[in-house]
This record gives sequence, structure tokens and C-alpha cells, in this order.
Amino acid sequence: MQPVTCKCDWIKKNLRNPIAAAHTYATTEAQDAFSLMHKSLALSCIKLHYVDSSPFCGFGGNGRRRPQLDRMQTSQPPTRPVSPTGSSFEPANRWVIEDGREYVAIDSLETFDPFFLNLVSPGEQWLFCSSDGSLSAGRRSPDTALFPYYTVDKIINNWNCTGSWTAILVDGELWSPFRPSIAQLSPVQRRLLKSPLGDELVFDETNTALGLRMSYSWSLSDKFGFVRKAKLLNTSSSARRLRLVDGLQDFLPSGIDSRLQLDYSCLADAYKISELSAGGSLLVHRLAAGIIDAPIPLESLLATTVWSHGLGAGPTYLTRRDAEQFLRGDEPAQSDEIRARRGGFFLAREIELAPGESLGWTTVAEIGQTQSQVGELARWLSDSRDPVAEVDADIEDGRMRIRELVAAADGFQETADRDTSLYHYQNTLCNILRGGIPEDGYVLKRDPFLAYIRTHNRELIDTYAEPFDQLPETIARDDLLARVASIGSPDLARLTDEY
Repeated sequence: MQPVTCKCDWIKKNLRNPIAAAHTYATTEAQDAFSLMHKSLALSCIKLHYVDSSPFCGFGGNGRRRPQLDRMQTSQPPTRPVSPTGSSFEPANRWVIEDGREYVAIDSLETFDPFFLNLVSPGEQWLFCSSDGSLSAGRRSPDTALFPYYTVDKIINNWNCTGSWTAILVDGELWSPFRPSIAQLSPVQRRLLKSPLGDELVFDETNTALGLRMSYSWSLSDKFGFVRKAKLLNTSSSARRLRLVDGLQDFLPSGIDSRLQLDYSCLADAYKISELSAGGSLLVHRLAAGIIDAPIPLESLLATTVWSHGLGAGPTYLTRRDAEQFLRGDEPAQSDEIRARRGGFFLAREIELAPGESLGWTTVAEIGQTQSQVGELARWLSDSRDPVAEVDADIEDGRMRIRELVAAADGFQETADRDTSLYHYQNTLCNILRGGIPEDGYVLKRDPFLAYIRTHNRELIDTYAEPFDQLPETIARDDLLARVASIGSPDLARLTDEY
């Protein structure tokens, strides 16, 4: 998906009103870019509405409303905007509130073919995933991936072996939430929720026959890593006694770059070691040695860590085979160390839920941890009274940072139609992800400005050398426009506006 941008040259050539042209161009680009991803449209970009000219139309007489952001940090139910003529806009999205937070929702996900989407973070983390739950994630680049970095088709096809895995045995029936619909024997209802900021994604499934609802979310914490929150709710009128297995699979240790994973993944598997510590709540996944085609020793000094909190005491299995034996009613011994196996972290519990009762837990994974960082993490997990609260606080700090970054590019606006506001926010977000934000807001540097003028009209530099020499090294945008206007040169004014 390419970021939606507005081309100034196209705008000037095609419409007399450059603002209206910019909006028309962005809308056309959005329709082209998102035509193949219409099912995820409601989660990423929102349709643009057109209305009759009215007092709240930001573009004046052309009849197009200015895209604005409607206080995305609040949790008030959306209201359908009504124009002065009495007509209303049909909402492009369905907004819901879950656990005090607001999301855009796609219902009946079980009827959809898989599609691709992503999360954003204010730092170096990235996460791409399929609507079935398989994903790729990491920090900085594909060479430091937590889950393997592949092409879209391979990520979607990895639904059964990469990312989250949950299995529930109740009343002799095995339920595997979030698996493709063909693998489900019981009727299920699925939803996909995404936060308006684009920083949280929630997978939600209800098994109507069993009276159970399972959901999990992904969020990004710059300090702690990749955060998965899970919740199981008994929606029936009777108690449910069940066996639950939940965890992550196919995560990578540090030291496996993208080329090594693509070309020699089987060789890389042979070097992997998984070790449990902190009473089974912390997993350290690492390489036994650096992988190199030379007869020399090469230490591997970084590791991947996975830890969980909230599900209570019980076994933690490092392989899916052991977890499946637990589901069959066996009690396989917990191994604290295994070699030559892909990363696996599976919590196994026997649980009884009363009607309306729910149980929630959090799993956090991180890449590139040193020995001292692993030791500090183990001590912190042992000493902290509420580690999840500290993780949540860091996630909230990340949300504030996203708001600051988008606000610096004028991405937040207000209007009665929040769908259009979200459309504007997503456009701005895509642009700053690609090109960053202004370094000093509306403060410009003199030398780059003069270089721009010299490139486009060298004669202006010679003609107005004296006014240019009087410019300070940095100047506010409004001050620069005022000085240029006082000179009285239409060519200089035009180039300054473009700059």
C-alpha cells in the first residue's frame, strides 16, 4: 500500500482551487490504492464524504468538507452528523467501545477472505499481520525480526504455525479460535477491531455453541516489546470447566537475519535453544552459537525473551506437541530446556469459569536482549507487584507520542463527521511514516530556501540580493511570506509559496 500524497504540479494544472484539487487527487489515489483491500478499508482509511456547501464546509463553495479528527482519545459514542439541509452522512465505520477504549470494528470476519494490515508505533517497532492472525514483526529492519519477515502470501499462509495459537477443550469438544473457517466445526462469530490511532489490533471470536468468547490484542511498547493481551469470557448461563492452551509459536532468536531465514531456516533451527526461568514464566530463546560458514567459534550474545502474567500457576510447554498432549488429557512433564526447535511458549491451564466470569492475561515478547537485560527482566518480574500496569503505562506513553507526531503535521482536526476526520488522520499518518515531520514546525532555514530559489530562478538571487542578505539564518514562515510580499515580485512570491 502506497502512502496517499498530493502532487502540487498536478493540482496547479488541473484545478483553479488548489485545496480542492489536493483533496480530489488524494481521493483518486486512495481509491486506486485501496481497491484491492476494500475489506480492510474501514480499519485503515475512510471514504471521503461530499456535501452541499454549508457553514461547516471547510473548503467554501466547492462543497467538500475539510477532513478533521474528532477527539480520538475519547470514548464517547459516535453521533451521525447532520447537515444544515437536514440530510445526514451514512457512517463509513461501526464504532464500538471495549474495556473503556474505542475501536473501529469489522463484523462477520468469518465470511471474509484473509487480508493484510499493520500496526504503527512511535519508535522502531513494526508489525504486519493477516486478518487470520499470522504475522511478521520486529524492530528496525527485517534482519531483526521477532516473527519471520516474509512476503504477504507467505505470512497469510502461515496461519497455523506462526504467531498466536489458542486451543480450548470443553465438554469433549476442541475449539481453536481464530483458525480459518474451514477448520471450525462449531458456529463462530468473529470481529476485528482496530484503534483509531492504528496502534492496537483486537481479534475477537465467540463460539455460540459453547458459550465462550475469546479475544486477544496486539500493542507495541518501546520499553518492553510486543504485547499480547488475551481474555476468555463465559457468555453462557452455566459454569464452564475447560482445558486451555495459549501462547506464541515460531518466534526467532536474535542473530538470524532475513537472508539466513529465507535460505537456511532449517540450518538455523538446529542452533536454537529455549530455556525457561523465573518459575516457568520467562522464556529465553537464543542461538547456541553464531551461524557462520567458517571453522571458528562465534558467540551469540543476544536473545529473545517471552514472559507472561495473569494466568496463574501451571505448566509452560516449549513445544506444540506437549501442549496438544495436555489437551488430550495427559500431563506431559515440563521441559526447562530444549534444543533444535523453533520458538514456542505455551501456557497450559485447567480453568473453571462461572457464568459471566472472565479471565485475562498478558504475554510480552522482545528481541535483542543482552545477558544483563535478561537478568534485570527476571529480577523485575520477581519484584514487581503489577508488571502489566507498567507495560500499560509505557503503551500509553507511546500513544501520546503518536499523537504528538501526527499533531506536528496537522493531522488532528475536528468535525461532526468523525469518519472524514479519521480519513485525514490516516492520510497524515501515512505521509509522516514515509517523510517524517517538520523539524522545527513553521521555522525555516535561510540557506535551503535560497538554494531552492537559485535552482528555479537564478536571476531572482541577483536581482534581490540585498533583501536576501538581510534574512536571518532561521525565520518563521509567516515572517518570510510577509517579507517576500513587500518586495513585490510575483515570481518570487510564487516560488516562496511553493517552498
